[in-house]
Amino acid sequence: MQAIVIIGSGHAGISLAREIRALDATVPVVIVTRETGELYYKPNLSKALSMGKTADALVMKTASQIRQELNLQILTHTEVLRVDTESRSLSLLREGAAENLSYASLVFAAGAKPLDLGLSDAVMSINNLEDYRQFRKVLVPEQRILILGAGFVGCELASDLAGAGHQIDVVDLNQWPIQRVIPRAMGMALMASFPQDQVRWHLATGMTKLVSANSRPPQSENVDHVGSANYVATLSDGTALDVDLVVSAVGLAPNITLAQQAGIRVNRGIRVDRYLQTSVDGVYALGDCAEYESGVMPFILPASQAAKALARTLSGNRQAMNMPMQAVAVKVAYCPLVICPPNTLNGVTSLSAWQVEGMGQDLSAVCYDSDGAPIGFALSGKAITQKNLHLKRIQSPTEAIA
Repeated sequence: MQAIVIIGSGHAGISLAREIRALDATVPVVIVTRETGELYYKPNLSKALSMGKTADALVMKTASQIRQELNLQILTHTEVLRVDTESRSLSLLREGAAENLSYASLVFAAGAKPLDLGLSDAVMSINNLEDYRQFRKVLVPEQRILILGAGFVGCELASDLAGAGHQIDVVDLNQWPIQRVIPRAMGMALMASFPQDQVRWHLATGMTKLVSANSRPPQSENVDHVGSANYVATLSDGTALDVDLVVSAVGLAPNITLAQQAGIRVNRGIRVDRYLQTSVDGVYALGDCAEYESGVMPFILPASQAAKALARTLSGNRQAMNMPMQAVAVKVAYCPLVICPPNTLNGVTSLSAWQVEGMGQDLSAVCYDSDGAPIGFALSGKAITQKNLHLKRIQSPTEAIA
């Protein structure tokens, strides 16, 4: 019997394998991954320091444990070179040797990769467990760290690193943090909640150059906190920052190359229908690499919901995915946030679409469509206790934790 083959060992891939096993104890399942196959909770990467966790401590289960518990194969450190949908096979590179692997059904759970800024190899990202291991190797106390991006992950990293005693500079092209899904008032309250002597915000600007500190440009009035450091970062407004580390949190791009080369329809992500099937029969996608009917949704809940539905489909009981609204917790120690992103951003990105109530950092903001119906919300500070109340006002509410 040919196997169900899953490309990727992240949350989406492992969740799918677990759901399949709950329905069918005997169907062969093979997971192919470039990584170690260790199970960990990816959202913890942006708060691991405050949790007091090393990379090894974040591991929940090893590949060996997963193999035994789920009775499946995990091909670790294995590269998928090519997908042949006609012969239903994969070309692999495993331990330096080429192999072929046939499949009955193929699932892309390949995740997403950090956007390439093309500025310097010195820019780090923390997108998986190995990235975090490398980051911890170079992290020393009281460093000045430049974070590129003030979105969900950028704000969480700023909170985590500031709490650990580091000096933080946050650079973002937008005018306030998480601008795409929260109003200005909440963004300003979020910034004000951070310790001002530790965290500096450089908004409506970007980094244009990063060089070794040995190549520091001549000092001028635009040079900020010059001292002993590893790099000099130049911003588009002319400011030069001395920093020890630079971490990119500007966003992720779904891994679509393999699918695209195989002739599978892609857009921003791998396009799937409500049954998670791609444009090719017998080939599916879920998680961060997938583009659902409602778009790319790089959160835990959509991947978990997709895994449940797809497991039933692969087990012979075809089931569509139910994509509920979700409330995402943004893990900022200084100002907790809960955000239910608007279910469409078309036509509701103007400030007039938000109605904000509250004072200080305890704010409640609701986003309305042109007909006056609530389509999303954002809560900060003590107002996060209103989450369930707001979810009830939106069709098919449920909760997701990022």
